Amino acid sequence: MFKKYILLTVLLSGYCVFCYGQIDANKKDKQQVELKRPQTPVKPYPYKEEEITFENKQANITLGGTFTYPEAGNSFPAIILVHGSGSIDRNGTMLGHKPFLIISDYLTRNGFAVLRYDKRGIGKSQGARGATTGELSTDAIAAFEYLKTRKEVNKNKIGMIGHSEGGAIAPMCAVKLKDLAFIVLLAAPGKQGKDVLLGQLEAFARANGETEEGIQKILNFNKPLLDMMANTDDSIQTCLKLYETIEKDIASKSEEEKKRPEFQKDAVDANVNGLMRPAYRYWVKLDSRKNLEKVQIPVLALTGEKDLWVNPKINLPEIEKSLRKAGNKKYKTMELPGLNHLFQHANKGTLEEVKEIEETMSPQVLTIIKDWIQEILS
Repeated sequence: MFKKYILLTVLLSGYCVFCYGQIDANKKDKQQVELKRPQTPVKPYPYKEEEITFENKQANITLGGTFTYPEAGNSFPAIILVHGSGSIDRNGTMLGHKPFLIISDYLTRNGFAVLRYDKRGIGKSQGARGATTGELSTDAIAAFEYLKTRKEVNKNKIGMIGHSEGGAIAPMCAVKLKDLAFIVLLAAPGKQGKDVLLGQLEAFARANGETEEGIQKILNFNKPLLDMMANTDDSIQTCLKLYETIEKDIASKSEEEKKRPEFQKDAVDANVNGLMRPAYRYWVKLDSRKNLEKVQIPVLALTGEKDLWVNPKINLPEIEKSLRKAGNKKYKTMELPGLNHLFQHANKGTLEEVKEIEETMSPQVLTIIKDWIQEILS
C-alpha cells in the first residue's frame, strides 16, 4: 500500500518514468540477458542505413543518429522519431526492448525514410541531460531541417512520431514548422503536466492495490503541491513550500516512524532537489492543449487501454477536443485494448511487467501507423 510519506517520491518518479525513463531500466542483469526480444530486427537489413550527425544551431550542439531509407527509388516520405522522457538512445532502449529500432525497421521496409537520434547527453549526442521539453523540441526541429537537406527525402512529406513526452514535443514542432506534413502521437498527454502526473499517481496506486480512500489521500496530498508548482515561477518560494509540506507531514508521524530512511535529511533534500529540476517544473506547467489547439496538419493519436502513465480516458478526449477547437478535420484518435504505455499486450500495465513481456510493440500498432500515414499522404 502507498503511504502518504512516500508520495513525493512517487510524484518525482512519476515524471522520471513518464516514458519509462530515468529509472535504471537498462541495468544489465542475468535475467535481462536471457530474455527474448523476437521482434528486434537482425542485420543485414533490406534497406540502406547511415550513421549521421546533425546540428542544433540554437543549442549549439551536435546530435548523433541513424538514417534509414529503401534500397531502390528516391524522394521517400520521411519520419522523425521523437523520444519520451529519460535517458533514451536512438533505439529507445529499455529493459532489452528497442521500440524505436522496430518502428524504424518496419516503416523503412514499407517505403519510408526514417531518422532516429540519441537524446542529449546520450550515445553520440552532445548536450546536457535533463533538458526541458521545450529545449528538446529544438532538437526535433533540427532533425527536420537536416532531413530537408537529404536528396532521398520528399521535402513535402516529412512527419514526426512522438512517444509520451515526444507526443508533447511533436505538436510544439507542428506549430513552429509550417511545412511539417503530419504528426503521430503515441501515448501523448492531452492535459497540463500536473494533471497527467496526478493521473499517474492514481493509476499506480490503484494498480498496486491501494484502497479508494487511500487513493483520495494521495491525490489530496499531492494536488495542492502540483497546483502550487504550476502557478508559481518563484523558485525560492516553491522550494520553501515543498520543504514546509514535507516537514509538516513528518512532524505528524510517531517517533518510531520518524526514524524511517525516507524521513532523513538526505532523503528529503534529494526529493526536493528532484522536484525542483527545471525539466520537472517545466513539465508540471506545460499544457499540451495550447499547442494542439493550433495544429492544422493531420494527426493520429494512439494510447493503450492499460497505459498507467497517460490515462487514455482522460487524455485522448482532450486531444480530440483541442484538435476540433483548432478546426482540424484530419485527425484520428484511438484507444487500443490491452496495450500498455509501450504498446505491448499487458495484464496490469506496470513497469515490472515490461521485462517479462517478449513483445516489444504490438504489430497492430505498427500497421495502424503505416496505413494511416500512407492514406493521408496519398
